[in-house]
Amino acid sequence: MPLHEHSEGWTITAEQSVTYEVRVHPRILDVPQPSAVMDDGRLPPRRLAVVDAQVWALYGDRIDAWLARFDAPYRVLTVTAGETRKTRASVDEIQRMAIDMGLSRRDELVGIGGGFTIDLVGLAASELRCGTPYTLIPTTVVGLVDASVGPKRVINQLGRKNLLGTYHPARLIVLDTTFLGTLDARGLAAGLAEVKKVGEMVDPGLVNLLDRHGADLITSAFTHPASTEVVQRAVRSHLEHFAEDLRERELRRWPSYGHTVSPALEMETRGAVLHGEAVNICSLLSSVLAARRGHVDAEYPTRMARLSRRLRLPLHHELLHEPAFLEQALGGVILTRGGQQHWPVPSTDPLGHAFIEDATPGELVAASEHLRALARELT
Repeated sequence: MPLHEHSEGWTITAEQSVTYEVRVHPRILDVPQPSAVMDDGRLPPRRLAVVDAQVWALYGDRIDAWLARFDAPYRVLTVTAGETRKTRASVDEIQRMAIDMGLSRRDELVGIGGGFTIDLVGLAASELRCGTPYTLIPTTVVGLVDASVGPKRVINQLGRKNLLGTYHPARLIVLDTTFLGTLDARGLAAGLAEVKKVGEMVDPGLVNLLDRHGADLITSAFTHPASTEVVQRAVRSHLEHFAEDLRERELRRWPSYGHTVSPALEMETRGAVLHGEAVNICSLLSSVLAARRGHVDAEYPTRMARLSRRLRLPLHHELLHEPAFLEQALGGVILTRGGQQHWPVPSTDPLGHAFIEDATPGELVAASEHLRALARELT
């Protein structure tokens, strides 16, 4: 029974059913009748489109024409991405415009951009009238394979990355890799770090694909024939995890690979190190820890470092040699992970990953020295 009455009162047990769709649709902005793809049978909703400023500069006329083809009222708000702007004030700006428009819970927000835009729109929608629908069109590699397809929407607060947030997945996510054609090589490479993460944790075949075609994906801006398989495998692995644990009830999570030290690294460098770059540096540090503890063979970190070089990803950062930084980074993650480190590392275990619970700052500095030497060797 959902409601149980006992001598001291009542206990309620309830579950929330969540359904959302991820669709692959190339050239979504060219669709003559976008409502056939985007709408779900309700009355045509009014839309507030929140668009990354750089995306708007490149596609603004096409996005405006696409929104007009829905034959429903809409407005556009552009946002400038950056870690220092991923704040409550940016969410408030979205909600203020939505309120000015008079959006109801039958209307929707549309997020068009990378992880920054995805997080702001999702959090704004979750709070607006206690839950407003929204759709996402990610325009970066990280957005396509990771940020958009999961439920978590977060912002920075009090100098801490992703301190505030909620679980509120989009109603619909449309994956269109043609947007990647306007990204620079650095942005494409940073996104591949999240793909590499998936491969290391649960899909060795994905690592092999990156080994063979990763450089081609960057030079071709994901028009290489391998791009479809790479994106689909990364997305599917994430979705399989979310389908089992949408709200992170299990805090020992493989998707957290590369995300133990990286949040502090991004914040400390004020975005000078991109998200994917920080993830890769943390992943390599984790691979060194894994090798030192016998979870993988001694050559594993070298293989991953060489792959990272081919993917144009950084291998190291000097902040990793500061014990105070490492202690602060680890302390913040421990709070997020329920009082435990739950540090994911690669493993020869059949699962493909293991978890470390007792890493020390001294051990991390030693691992960082190993990583720095490896980076110099491969320069």
